[in-house]
Amino acid sequence: MFKLNESSETIQFKPAISINELNHFSVSYSIKGVTYSYEAKSSNNKSISSLIITTWNTQRYISFVYDYGKRGYKFEPHIAVIKTANDILSNFTKDEIENYSKLYEVFAKSVLNEKDIVHSSPIIQSLFFHNAILNTIRRSLKENKNCECTPHPGYLLDKTPFFCTEDYYINPQEYLKAIDKSNYVKSSLDKKAYAYLQQNRDKISISIDKVLTIYESKVEYLNRVEYTRTKINNLTSNKTINENNLAGIAESDCMKGTDLGCCGNYEGCCWYSSMFCLAHDIKCYCCSKWHCGPGCKKENGCPA
Repeated sequence: MFKLNESSETIQFKPAISINELNHFSVSYSIKGVTYSYEAKSSNNKSISSLIITTWNTQRYISFVYDYGKRGYKFEPHIAVIKTANDILSNFTKDEIENYSKLYEVFAKSVLNEKDIVHSSPIIQSLFFHNAILNTIRRSLKENKNCECTPHPGYLLDKTPFFCTEDYYINPQEYLKAIDKSNYVKSSLDKKAYAYLQQNRDKISISIDKVLTIYESKVEYLNRVEYTRTKINNLTSNKTINENNLAGIAESDCMKGTDLGCCGNYEGCCWYSSMFCLAHDIKCYCCSKWHCGPGCKKENGCPA
């Protein structure tokens, strides 16, 4: 079993940023016997990042390429996250990855809270891809199943950094308060989601995929993502999507992106349900999440 060597731990409360340039960023951070060394470079609309995790007797290396110059690039990173997680899955034990993924969030938060960090920069955004890779490995080993990562719909609309919905946690009480404060008239599915939140209101947090699947199954959602990716890039998908008509899945029988409460005004299906747009699902409602950053302001009613 992996255990921290408490007697030799070195806690570094501020990240050691060695390079902070527009197209080059490098930082290291040590906490509880684990050191994270992150470096990313950007050129020609492509970010190449690496994360080295070092303990007293082990070293793990993760690299990731983010091609943000490609058409429809928003609909592709989850594929690379899953592939990377699968490729390096055997390098970790269940206990190691549980510890590494938890401490990584402390590391990432420390970097994002530093002054002069441009959160929207691709080389900073890649921090979130490494977080997704670690968490995807963690879930795979914990649940003993193939790696999976459902892209958070907020990322597709530039409303959130990249997250797998399985790893994006919300506080049920905060969401119930936000919904109750609005005058939004709930649909039948909204009522089911609201009832689910009420059933889980005493929990500190729940993963958002549990709520979003009330509106649309993961299979249907990923079909739409894949259809959109191939349509934008004029590709022929090599994935087995299903027998259904993809155009029908993507462009009919759905709330439209032009509808009120859809967090934007765009063609095709609404990627985000209106109730959760009104409930600030795509924002840091109480600034409690590690990725909120120093500029976040709490909503009224949040704990001091």
